[in-house]
Amino acid sequence: MEDMIYIKPHHFVDILTSFGTGRVRFEPHPYGHAVHIVAEQILTNRDVTLRIELGADDICRPCEHNIDGLCDDTIDTSFRPGAPSLKRDWNLLIDRRWCERLKIEQGHKLSARELCRRLRDLAGDITDIYREIPARLTADRARKLEEGIRKFPNDQSPYYRARDIFAPGMYGPRCHSSTIVELKNGDLMAAWWSGSYEGATDVVIKAARLPLGADTWEPATTVADFPDRFQGNPVLFSLADGRLWLFFAVIHFRGPKGVQIMFRESTDLGRTWGPMREFATEPGIRTRNHPIIMPNGEILFPLHDQRTGSSVFLISGDLGQTWEMTLPCF
Repeated sequence: MEDMIYIKPHHFVDILTSFGTGRVRFEPHPYGHAVHIVAEQILTNRDVTLRIELGADDICRPCEHNIDGLCDDTIDTSFRPGAPSLKRDWNLLIDRRWCERLKIEQGHKLSARELCRRLRDLAGDITDIYREIPARLTADRARKLEEGIRKFPNDQSPYYRARDIFAPGMYGPRCHSSTIVELKNGDLMAAWWSGSYEGATDVVIKAARLPLGADTWEPATTVADFPDRFQGNPVLFSLADGRLWLFFAVIHFRGPKGVQIMFRESTDLGRTWGPMREFATEPGIRTRNHPIIMPNGEILFPLHDQRTGSSVFLISGDLGQTWEMTLPCF
């Protein structure tokens, strides 16, 4: 049976905030709630599954103020005069704001590491979450939370999770040559060729999206279909300004010079694509791997020259407006 922690969003935020101060051990509370137990479970297993709970969670349940699932405690409103006086109403208000900010809801399941990533990517300015509290107090909380978010995912081994993008056979008998990138908004996008077999003229380039925090991929769409030609080796590349590039190879005829790299650009994170056009290479060169951004800001694009059987690189110092090819690298 899967280990799972039922937790309110603000409780997870509070644990990370305390963690940001260097706190790794939580003591039992006089009220009898279980924050010390839950915090230890989360801090010792970053991949434990969390289930978002807006009612009484695993921290609340043993608390002496938990009466039939409702907290009967009150809060100090002297420094937050606009806040509800009942703690359950205050907590629900804050939790609903966090849910809206992090795009989660009651019953949502995700790992502690994934929820931390959402906080990293989506939390932003938290003064609006705690708008009833003086900004100077929230600013101090924000600094501690930011440090907790920074430390939390990297404190143990790297995160890894495998999942299917689609069921076998859904997009034809053969799917191959996949590429994947993280988009500016945190979504993942993957692309691959799909069709009867490698070299078939019915092959198209498919792409699918995994929205940030989602558990399943969206249905794939066709992003390139060059009529009566085999197309393959798709390569996605996401730029810091949000633009998304798709490169792929089209085989016009057999032989070393029969391949041409094609290019499409999206300015809305892959929702729509510009026209398909030939890329800045001569025939005989095909795609292989992702471009990378060098420390000096130049884009380095590794390619394969079928004419010589060697690797070459394209280099752009102006974000892809112009390219310069290197000598072959054997």
